[in-house]
This record gives sequence, C-alpha cells and structure tokens, in this order.
Amino acid sequence: MSTTTLYLSSIAFGSAKQRPQQMAEQYARLGSVIWGSYINCKEQLVTNRITEKSLVSSMKELLDGGCTIPNVDLVVVDHPMWGLALKNYSGPLVFDIIDNYTEFHELTNWKEQLKERTIELSEKASLITTTCKELAPNQAVVIPNGVDTSVFKPIRGIHNKPVYFGSLAYWINYDLVLDLNEMDLIGPVCIPDKVIKEKIIKRGKGILSHVEIVKSSGRWACGTIPFIQNDLTNYVNPVKFYEYMALGLPIVSTPCDEIVRLSSTIPTELSPRIVDVKDFTNTVREICREEYSVELARARHQWARQHSWRSRFDSISTQVKRIINETKRNNNNQ
Repeated sequence: MSTTTLYLSSIAFGSAKQRPQQMAEQYARLGSVIWGSYINCKEQLVTNRITEKSLVSSMKELLDGGCTIPNVDLVVVDHPMWGLALKNYSGPLVFDIIDNYTEFHELTNWKEQLKERTIELSEKASLITTTCKELAPNQAVVIPNGVDTSVFKPIRGIHNKPVYFGSLAYWINYDLVLDLNEMDLIGPVCIPDKVIKEKIIKRGKGILSHVEIVKSSGRWACGTIPFIQNDLTNYVNPVKFYEYMALGLPIVSTPCDEIVRLSSTIPTELSPRIVDVKDFTNTVREICREEYSVELARARHQWARQHSWRSRFDSISTQVKRIINETKRNNNNQ
C-alpha cells in the first residue's frame, strides 16, 4: 500500500543536500513525500516522488498557528518548532532529533520554546530517532548520518590540498581556516563577522552539488573538520565525516565529543586524526605532503559503504510501516 509522508523541515529542499533531504528520499520509497518548509518556497515537484510545498512563510506565522497540516499517512519532523503545527495531529509521527537546537545562536530567543516543543513532540511521537544518543530520550533509536556512496567515490588526481565542505558558520574555528590559506572551502557562508565573512567569500567556491564536489576531489589530500568545541558541535554527527571517508580522504578534526566517539569505531589505519587546535594546521599540512595511498582510499570507501542512507532507513523501515498500518487498522475499526 502506497504511503504519503509529510516531511517537515526548516530548510528548502534545494539547499545543500543534508540528512533531511536524504532521509526524505528514503521515505519516498514507501510512496510519496510532501516536503513541508517554513521557507517561503515555490511549490514544485523536486523528484518524481517528492513535492516541495511551503506550509508557512515565516517563524512568526508558525507561532501564530497559521499552518494547516494536509491529510497524510505519516508525519516526519526534524525541528521542534513544528510542534506548534501538530497540536491537533494525532496520526503516526516520527521525530528526528538531529541537533542540540537550543545552542543555535539564531534561536537564542526561542530556547524555552524549543525545550517545551521538544518535550511535547517526544511525548507525542510514535518513533523518536536521533543522530547522537546524548541528544534524545532513552527510547530513541540512534540513526547516525550517512552517505550516498554511488556518488561519493575516490578518484585519481594530484591530491595535495586540504578541503572543508559544509556550512561556513559561527561553529567553525576561523583562525584555523584562515591559517590554512591553501584549503578549498565549499559551502554557504553564514558568518556574523563582516571582515571574516568577506575573506571567506573571496576564497570560497560557493555551494557545489555532490557531483561537482566529487569532480573536484582529485586535488584533495585531506578532509577537515575545524569545529569550535562547544555544546552545539559536541553533539554533531557530521555528514561530511562520511562523505570524506567515501571519497577516500584522511580526516583531521578538532576533538568534539561525537566525532571522537565515531572515530573510535574505525580501524586504526583508517581512523581520523583528532588533534587540538595548536596541532591542527601542522597535522593537515603533514598529511598533504604524504604520498596518496590508493589502497587506503579504497579501504575508507569500503568503510563508508556500510553507512549508506538506504541502510539507515532500512534499520527503521519495518517499525515505520508497522506504526502506519496499526493506525490505519485502528481507524478502519472505528
């Protein structure tokens, strides 16, 4: 039986492809998906099974109760503020807790609301999933991030430069980024400091598609995660971690808690180098001077193949289908 899923996210589908878009594509395997955003986006068919639709145009409209939930079989939500739109919804609900929401600077004024909505959604949800067990209640199912290894693959090249791809925002250590002036920077620039922002924009290559990233990867010797360590980044299970591994790149990262834990699960010869800020630049440059190993690149890619988005969804698909079918049976019996 075909299932219609409403996937409620805070981002437009066409922004840099991250966990929400990847998981929405997996839920579309059950039937079709309506991608609901509170970005004022144009309604459009983004794949043959996913339709993007703006349900509200702003956070204010959401707060004022101006959102109507369409009739669907399942709702998936990845941001607690959507709880405001779900007060009258009683169907199957998956709450995917993917960040320590209260630590985002732009959400400082909503801290108490975020806490309240998180509790409400956790109590209401048929299933809670999370990227990091410390983010969610004990009953949550840990579904780490993943990678599309059909796209992200090692390619031959000169492999002599470091790279960072992802959001260039306030959780990045820009002393390290500016010191590594040879490093390629890929992603949206969202930095409050105007001076640093101007420097990064001049160096950056903007937002690239996954295919464009892979085409560029022949020049990279090392993938970097130069996070500032705090109560936001300590709970991040980075998508870029899996993507770097799938490209066959060694990783250098600052010692954020979830990254340290994830690194400990990887064989020593493939494991990222977790270093303090003082050693970060030298470690990156040391790796870039080393001879590129095709054998290790293939081994990293093989590790990444165990962490596909498809396998992530497969680990909960039976439970999701059961939740939907039980609700349909109950409704038919009423």
